[in-house]
Amino acid sequence: MSIVRESHYRHVYGEEHSTDMSYTSIKALMIGEGNFIKVNPKFFCVAKNGGGGPVFIHSRGQYGRFPLDHPTINVHPSNVLDFDFNPFHDNIIATASDDCTVAVTTFPMEGLTENITKADCYLRGHTKKLTLLQWHPCAEHVLASCSYDRDVKIWDVESQEEAFSVEDNEGNISSLEWSADGTKIMTTARDMKLRVFDPRDPDGAVMTVDTHTNPKTSRGFWVDDKGIVACVGFKKSSQREILFFDQKKMDKPLYKKDLDQANSILNPYYEPANSMLFLAGKGDTGIRYFELTEQQGFCHYLSEFRCGAPQKGVAFMPRRGVDVGKPELLKVYRLTRDAVQPASLVCPRKNAKAVFQEDLYPECPSAEPSMDVDQYFDGEDKSPKMMSLRPKEIEGGGGKRRKRRNKRESSRLLLPILEELRENEDSGVSTDETDAEDSVILKKRIKELETQLKIAEDSMKDSSSELVSTTESRDPNDYDEMAKLIDDLETRLEISEKNGDELLNELVAVKNQMAVSEVMRGDASETSIDMTKIAILQDSATQMKARIKALESALAKDVEVFMAQNDLFLARTEVVKNALAVHGSTLSSADDSASSDDEELNY
Repeated sequence: MSIVRESHYRHVYGEEHSTDMSYTSIKALMIGEGNFIKVNPKFFCVAKNGGGGPVFIHSRGQYGRFPLDHPTINVHPSNVLDFDFNPFHDNIIATASDDCTVAVTTFPMEGLTENITKADCYLRGHTKKLTLLQWHPCAEHVLASCSYDRDVKIWDVESQEEAFSVEDNEGNISSLEWSADGTKIMTTARDMKLRVFDPRDPDGAVMTVDTHTNPKTSRGFWVDDKGIVACVGFKKSSQREILFFDQKKMDKPLYKKDLDQANSILNPYYEPANSMLFLAGKGDTGIRYFELTEQQGFCHYLSEFRCGAPQKGVAFMPRRGVDVGKPELLKVYRLTRDAVQPASLVCPRKNAKAVFQEDLYPECPSAEPSMDVDQYFDGEDKSPKMMSLRPKEIEGGGGKRRKRRNKRESSRLLLPILEELRENEDSGVSTDETDAEDSVILKKRIKELETQLKIAEDSMKDSSSELVSTTESRDPNDYDEMAKLIDDLETRLEISEKNGDELLNELVAVKNQMAVSEVMRGDASETSIDMTKIAILQDSATQMKARIKALESALAKDVEVFMAQNDLFLARTEVVKNALAVHGSTLSSADDSASSDDEELNY
């Protein structure tokens, strides 16, 4: 009997965009160790066959055939083998060429409108053609690159200088990855080894571990939230596999995962927000996804999303670019033989467009750097600045959520009071005297709030009465005057409602303070403050004093009357609006009739 493993992502499925939502007639250059395509929330990019090193940059959402005269960035004399968008500026791109140089170019935020033939800066230092590059995930203007000279160089783009160079690789580098906080770099190479090092420490140790037994291309990736570094590659038998290593003890693999017998090179992407690993092979027609958990086996297969045409390269959208309304776990841009096809991996949820799925979308890295280039080279380490993916239109949540938040706010208001009572007790101050004074102040404030709440209620009643009397006395044909009256009364209603809410919230907070003060005054002389006991007494309605119960009952009746007056006002407003609509329709009919009479007279 097989047992299905419990998972939030068992039902994740893939959606491939239709042809009319794809980008066609693209002849991309597909040589080198890179992925051949990159994407950010505004653009995607591919290198092109042709004279020099042209690079296509196209705005997302402008679907259809690529025109033959599409503008390009052509700042190298030779082919571009890899490129990467700046994570903090969507309109800056770094390109690596087989002319041994790195170029950094800024293009218009609205996209390319003409060819760009000169870069903002060129970075020279490698002695053989470049293969890979990647921007630092936290520090601005820091770039890493590697080439067939087997060196990893760290560039200060701001000053256009080489800052550090690491020369420990003994084989051609096949992958280059920063850790999530940018403190370390990982490389995998054709010598079948994985290396982890801090490029700012030239005398520091380089952690090296043997990986796969086949010298074919392997790719590394970080699982930072679990303290793991991993790579995908091949066994001697050409079977594909994943190896997971503990970052603190990299002498042997912590976990192994055998995959299948195939020749295509796998491109891994790990999403820490959902602990999901995605594998897309060059030449494969699908994307497999796994969940990494502490359960036995660690790497658990979920499913595979199969597409039509085989992919030559794959680009994974940064987390801040996914559509939370679908809800989309991952957006992928697949480069095929002559097209770019977007696809999505979706986790089905009810009412995803109306309710934000907090468990699927915790905070993710933002487009704002956490430090500048000088701070990084001076040895500082900072985590990425995070952002919320919650859309603004559903920021406030529902009514029940608002009540719970108000309860939490009241609890936070009580904490300083409890701390002050504890300090008074420790310092020898008479708690009874202090509480007696506080009790008098609180009772006085309660009376003030009751008076203000009564004024707010009377104001609502006055507004309703004025609406009734004025609508009955005014001429229904006076459209402008009645419209002005409605706007004025609606404004006054909103102000009254707002004032009423504020008074109710403050009254609840004062009531809680009063309860705590009375409890503390009764227990301080005998025992120390018991926070758990106070919390239980606060939440138990039976422990409230008779005055608080009476106030609560009176307040409920006042609110009921208040809401009844509000309903009456809204009903009268609807009647007036309907009368205005009928009046407007009558005027329109009269105008049509007059126009018809004029036409008949002219005839």
